[in-house]
Amino acid sequence: MPLVRFLLLLGCLGCLLPFGQAQNTGSKARALEYVEKAKALYAEAQYEASVQEFQFAAAIYRRLKDVEGYGRCYNGVGNNYIELTRYQEADNEFKRGLALFDDLARSDSSLQVDSLIIADGYEGLGRYRMNAEVDFWKALALHQKALALRLKWNAPREELAQSYYFIGRCYGQLNKQAQDSSSLLDPLSMEADYLDQALNSLSKETYLTADIYEALGEHYYYRKQDYPKGFDYHQKALAVRQKLFGEKHPKIASSYLQLAVYYRLTNRFEEEEAALEKALKIQLKTLNKVHKDIGRSYYLLGQRNFYSGDYDQALNYYERSLRIYLELVGSKSVEVAQLYKAIAKAQRGLGNSREEYIHLKKSLGLERQIYGPEHPNLGHIYIELGEYFKAKSKPDSLLFYYQKAAKLWEQQLSGNDYRLAQAYDRLAEAYRFIRDAKQEYYYLNEALKKKISIRDGGAANYAKSGFGQEQEVALLFDASEEKEDDEVIGGSLFDSYLNLASFYERKRDYKLALIYVQNALTAVCKELPEDKVDIYQNPDLGCLMHNIDWLPALAQKGHLLLELHRANKAPKEIQAAESTYALALNLVDSLRINFSSDGSKQQLTKRSISVYEGAIEVAHLRYQESKNPSYLYQAFEIMERSKSFVLLQALQGVAARSFSDVPSELLTQEESLRRKLAYYSDYRHRNMSRAEEFDEAYFQSRKSYDSLVQYIEQNYPKYYQLKYESPTVSLPELQKEILEPQDLLLEYFIGDHYLYVFKITKDFPSFYQLPLPQDFDQNLQDLRQALTDYQMIGKDHKKAYENYVLSAHAFYKSYVMPFIQGSSEQLDRLIVIPDGALSYIPFEVLLQEPANLNKVDYKSLAYLIRRYQLNYSYSASLLVQNIRAKRLENNRQCLGFAPAYPLGDPLIGEHKELPWAEEELKAIQSYFSGKYFMKQEADKEHFYEYASNYGLIHLAMHGVVDIRHPHKSLLLFARDSGEIDNLDAGRLYAYEIHNLDLKADLVVLSACETGFGKVVRGEGVLSLARAFMYAGVPSVVTTLWKVNDYTSAALMARFYENLANGMSKPAALQKAKLDYLNQSDHISGHPAFWGSFISIGNPAPLDYGWSWSSILLLLLGLSLALGATGFLLYRRQQKKPMAWLSSLIERWQKWRS
Repeated sequence: MPLVRFLLLLGCLGCLLPFGQAQNTGSKARALEYVEKAKALYAEAQYEASVQEFQFAAAIYRRLKDVEGYGRCYNGVGNNYIELTRYQEADNEFKRGLALFDDLARSDSSLQVDSLIIADGYEGLGRYRMNAEVDFWKALALHQKALALRLKWNAPREELAQSYYFIGRCYGQLNKQAQDSSSLLDPLSMEADYLDQALNSLSKETYLTADIYEALGEHYYYRKQDYPKGFDYHQKALAVRQKLFGEKHPKIASSYLQLAVYYRLTNRFEEEEAALEKALKIQLKTLNKVHKDIGRSYYLLGQRNFYSGDYDQALNYYERSLRIYLELVGSKSVEVAQLYKAIAKAQRGLGNSREEYIHLKKSLGLERQIYGPEHPNLGHIYIELGEYFKAKSKPDSLLFYYQKAAKLWEQQLSGNDYRLAQAYDRLAEAYRFIRDAKQEYYYLNEALKKKISIRDGGAANYAKSGFGQEQEVALLFDASEEKEDDEVIGGSLFDSYLNLASFYERKRDYKLALIYVQNALTAVCKELPEDKVDIYQNPDLGCLMHNIDWLPALAQKGHLLLELHRANKAPKEIQAAESTYALALNLVDSLRINFSSDGSKQQLTKRSISVYEGAIEVAHLRYQESKNPSYLYQAFEIMERSKSFVLLQALQGVAARSFSDVPSELLTQEESLRRKLAYYSDYRHRNMSRAEEFDEAYFQSRKSYDSLVQYIEQNYPKYYQLKYESPTVSLPELQKEILEPQDLLLEYFIGDHYLYVFKITKDFPSFYQLPLPQDFDQNLQDLRQALTDYQMIGKDHKKAYENYVLSAHAFYKSYVMPFIQGSSEQLDRLIVIPDGALSYIPFEVLLQEPANLNKVDYKSLAYLIRRYQLNYSYSASLLVQNIRAKRLENNRQCLGFAPAYPLGDPLIGEHKELPWAEEELKAIQSYFSGKYFMKQEADKEHFYEYASNYGLIHLAMHGVVDIRHPHKSLLLFARDSGEIDNLDAGRLYAYEIHNLDLKADLVVLSACETGFGKVVRGEGVLSLARAFMYAGVPSVVTTLWKVNDYTSAALMARFYENLANGMSKPAALQKAKLDYLNQSDHISGHPAFWGSFISIGNPAPLDYGWSWSSILLLLLGLSLALGATGFLLYRRQQKKPMAWLSSLIERWQKWRS
C-alpha cells in the first residue's frame, strides 16, 4: 500500500512538471502580448495606457524571475515618462533597469544577458539628459554607448536608426552650444551625416522616419538657413505622420509647429498663426496639460502676437508657457530664463516698466547661474537692460549695459558675428543719447557694414555669423528667437538704415535721410527695386501689414518729405507725403483689425500718434495753400480716427447686440461668454493658486466666444453691419445733424510738435495749428496741482488762491482764448473734446480775466462756466453715437446707492466714511422716483439685480483708481459682516462694468476720481466713467479728483432739481455749480470743492422725473378737471352727495400709485 501511494505520487509529479512549464510558457506569451500592445500604444501617443501595459507585463516577468523581460519593461515605462515630461520618474526607471543587469552580472559573471536591452537603457538615459538636464555632451556619450552595443550585437535596423537619430540630434544642439567648435570635428556635417544614416537604416516607413525628416528639416532651417529645403522635409514628416496616425496625434502638432516657423521666416504670418493654433488644439486634446510641447506652442503664439504688436495677448501666452516650464524643469532653467525675458519685452510694450525690469533681472540672474558670467548669451540681456534704461532716460546706465554687451561679444565671438552688429547699433543709440555725433556715426556704419557682409555672404555666412542665434533658443523651442526679433535679415538692415536716416535728419540733410528710409523699406519689401532708389515710391500695404515695427519708417518718410516741401515748395514732395501718410493710416487700420484685446489696440493707437500728426499736418498745409475745404474735412477725419477707436468699436458691438435680428438665445450665450472672459482673464492677478485652472477656462471660453461671434456674423449680416461699419463722423455731418445753433465745439489733438485745434459751430469750422510749448506738460501739471491740493487750501489759503488764479488764467490765455475770442454771444454751450492730459482739466474753472491777487475772492472770478455750459466727449464720433443711439427701454426711474463703510473694515482701508452720501440720495428721491439702497443694503448684489432696468443710476460711494492697471479701478459697495474676509465682495471692477448690460440714459458717479485714470494717447482717460460708456451708457456725470462728500451732496441736490425741471445735463450742472459758488466763502469757493464734476456724452435733458413747475401745472390741471367732473357728478347724484368725492379720491390714489 505505501508503495502504491509512492508510485501514484510520482505519476502526479510527472504530470505536474509539464503543466508548470506550460503555465510559465503561457505567462511569458501573455507578457509579450502586453509588451507589444504597449509599444503600439506608445506609437499612438497613448502614453498612460502604454505605461499600464508595460506594468502588466512587468508583473508577469517579476513572477517568472525573467530579468531581461523585466528590464525591457523598465525601459518602456521610462520612454513613456519622457513623452509625458515626467522626467525624474523616467530617469528612475532607466537606472533601475541598468542596475538590475549590473546586480545580475555581479552575482554570476558567467550569466549572459541581452545587451540590446542594456543599450535601450543607455538610450533612455541619453533622452533624459537631452530633455531634462539639457546636457548634450552627456547625452551624446550615452547614445554612443547604446550604438556601440547595437552594432556589436547586430541590433535590428530600426534600433540602429534610432541611435543614429539621437546622435545626430545631439550634434545639432552641440553646434549651437559649443563656444570652441574645434572640440568637435564638424558638428554641422556630423549632424547631417548621422541623420542620413538613420534614414538609410530604416527598412520601412515608421514614426521614426517622420522624426528623422523633422530633424533634417530643423537642420536646414536653423543650421543651414536653407528654409525651402527644411520646409520640404517638414512636409514629408507631416505626410508620413498623417498616413500613420491621422490628424489627432501630438506628432502631427509638432509638424504644424515646424511649418509655422517656416511661414514666419517667409513672412506668411496668417498661415503661421493658423498652423500654431492647429498645433495647440491637437496638443490640448492629446497631451498632458503640463507638457513642454504645449509650453512651446504658447511661446510661439506669444511671439506671433508680440511681433504683431498685440502685447496683451503675447503676455497671456508667455505666462501660460512659463507656468508649464516652471512645473516641468524648475525655476533654474534656460527655458524659464528665456520666458522671463520675453515677458519683460511684452511688459515694455504695454508700458509696465517696473514689471519689465523685474523680469529682466530674473532672466539675467538665471543665465549667470546656468552659463557663467562670460557666456555670449548674457549679451542679449545686457542689450535689453540698456533698452530699459533708454526708456528711463538714464544715459549712464544705458551706455554701461550696451558697452558691456559689446565688450563681451568682442571677446567671445568671431569678428563677423551678427551680434556685434547688434551691439554697435545699440552703442550708436547710446552715443546719440549723449550727443556724441562722431561716435554715433562710427558705430552706425560699423553695424551696417557687418550686416551687409552677412547678407551678401549667403546662407553659409549666416550660420558663421551667428545671425539670430541666441543659444538658449534651441533648448526650449528649437527656433531662433533673435531671428524672430528681426523676422528676416532685412529687418536688421531696416533698423540700421532707419538709424542712419535719423542721423542725417538731425543734420538737416533731408534728401540723404530719405534715401536711407527708402533703403529701409526696400530691405523688408522685395517689390521695391534695390538697384535704383526712388524716394517717391511706396510699397504695397501687403508687405507691411503684419509687423508693427515697419510703421515708423512710413511716419519718418512722410515727415522728411514735408521738410523737403518746406525747403523747395515743390508739389511733388507734398503729394508724396500725402500718399505716404495715407498708406501709414491704412497700415494702422489693418493692424488694428487683427488685435484681439483692447489694451493692445490702445497701444497701437499710442504708437501711431506720429502718423496721425503727420497726416494732419499735411492736410493743414494743403488747406493753407489751397483753401480747399476738402482738406479741412480730411484733417478732421484723421483727428477723429486717432481718438477713442477702441471705445467706439466696443459701443458698436453693444448697438449690434441690441438692435439686430440675432436671436436672443445667441445674444444671451454671447453675453455669458463675455462675462466669463472678463472674469477668467483677470483672476490670475488676484489669486495665483488657481491660475492654471482659470487660464484653461479662459482659453476654452475664448475659443467658444470667437466661434460664436463668427457664426453670428456669417448668418446675421445686419449684426455685422452694425458692429463693423465705420464709426467716424464727417465734419459736415457733425455740423448739420448734431450741433445746435448755440453750440461751440473745440476739439484738441496734441502731437509731438504741434497742438491742433478745431473750432466748429453750426455754420462755420476753423482749424488752428500752434507749436507745442516745451512747458505744456508743466503748465497742465501746475493747474492740476492748484485744483487738487486740499492741504495747501487749508494751510495757506492766500497762496492756494494765487497758485490757482495765475495758472487758470495763463492756461486759458494760451490754450482756449485764441479759439473762442470774438465768438457770438448766442453761443452758450461749449463742447470740449480734449486730448491726452487735457482730459484732467475741467475747462469750467479756467479764468477769462486776470484776478486781483490782493484779496481772496472766489465768488467774483471770471470763470469760463459763467459764460458757457460745458460738456465733454472722448471724440466727436462718440458724441454723435451717444446722441443718435436708439433709446433702450427702461423703467425711467432712478436707482441709487449710498453704502456704509464700518470702521475697521479692511475693504475701505484709508478711505473714510461718507456721512452725507445718504442725505444726497434722500434729496434725489424728492425729484425722481425709483429704488434707493443705503448703508448695508447698498451692496454689489443689489446693483447687479436692478442695474439693467433703470434709466438713471446714481452711485454715491468711494472710487479707487488704479493708474497702472485701469481695468482694476473699482467702486466700493457695502458688504455683509459675514464677508469681512472677502475683499472682492464689495468691489465692482472696471472690467466688470465693461460687460454690464445697462439701459440707463445717465449714470452719475458721485465718487472720488471716477473720471480720472491712466491717459493713453489717442484713446483718452481709461477711467470708471469710460467703463460705463463701454457698457452702453450715453451720458455720464463724473469727477476728476477727490471730492468732499458734503460738497458733493449739496451740488447733486441742485443738479437733480435742475434736471427734474427739464434742463439739459450741462445746463443743470452749470446752474448747480454757480448756485453753490454764490453761497460759498473764501475757502469753500475754491474750485477744488465744486469744479471736479463734469458732464460727458449726450447733453440732452431727461424727459422724466418730477419738477415743481410740472407738479404745479399738473395740480392746476387736475383741479380744473376735478372741479368739472365734480360738478357733473353732483348734478347727477344729488341724493348721494359724498359718493363722487370718494370715487375721485380712489381714482387719484390709483393714478398716484
